[in-house]
Amino acid sequence: MSKEDGYAIAAVVVLIALLAALIYAWYTNLLETIVALIVVIVLVLGFGLAIIYLISGTIFFFTKKDKSHEYSSMTLGDVTEVDREMEKK
Repeated sequence: MSKEDGYAIAAVVVLIALLAALIYAWYTNLLETIVALIVVIVLVLGFGLAIIYLISGTIFFFTKKDKSHEYSSMTLGDVTEVDREMEKK
């Protein structure tokens, strides 16, 4: 299972929990509860996602083996030349 699958599953679980909480608040006629839930959920999701992306971005930054920065100053002709060399090998 990839990281994106984990994010998708977590998003579905959060949406189901949000829906269940809103249905409960609607049936019990607690308007204040709905407003409080929305505020709390927005804050928790906002800070939670920020922390998750900060941690995952930091981990990716220190563990990446990407060499794309080496090609950032190349022209299109240089790239096609590299492609031809790769095809020869």
